[in-house]
Amino acid sequence: VVLQLYTIMTTLTLIGNMSVKRAS
Repeated sequence: VVLQLYTIMTTLTLIGNMSVKRAS
């Protein structure tokens, strides 16, 4: 469960960073 949560958080972070870069 912890591993899945960590993976989800990492994925969301990566997507968020990509979104910010695109927005910029």
